[in-house]
Amino acid sequence: MNKLSIILTIAIFLLSCQKKKLKGLDDPAWKEKSLSMTLSVCEKILTCSEGFEKKLSPTSEKLFKEELSKEKCLDTFKKSNVYNLRGGDPNLIQEQYEKCSIKMQNSNCEEIQSKSFLNDDACKAIQSIQSL
Repeated sequence: MNKLSIILTIAIFLLSCQKKKLKGLDDPAWKEKSLSMTLSVCEKILTCSEGFEKKLSPTSEKLFKEELSKEKCLDTFKKSNVYNLRGGDPNLIQEQYEKCSIKMQNSNCEEIQSKSFLNDDACKAIQSIQSL
């Protein structure tokens, strides 16, 4: 009996510690639009990182290029709360992501590298949604 209660206690504890997966909303129009915006942001980041990889070892340079590739960027975004409209009001998520994307696209490379665009309210909101 004692072993059973210990096992049940551990099982309840483990189940209560699991992070609940947020439900999303399947909106094909949003997914297409957000991928387009994300591609522009990925390209901006890639452009702003040009020359940096030359300072790395060949192995690190290869990894750096793979991580910053458009394909990897889009694949990562497809798993995000923003793409799947999880973690808040879908209309607000769309509005904030569009504003943050525009902010990033209008930022110069120095602002991108220093991440100063994250001071923007829309980008702060998106960062908060992504961290859920």
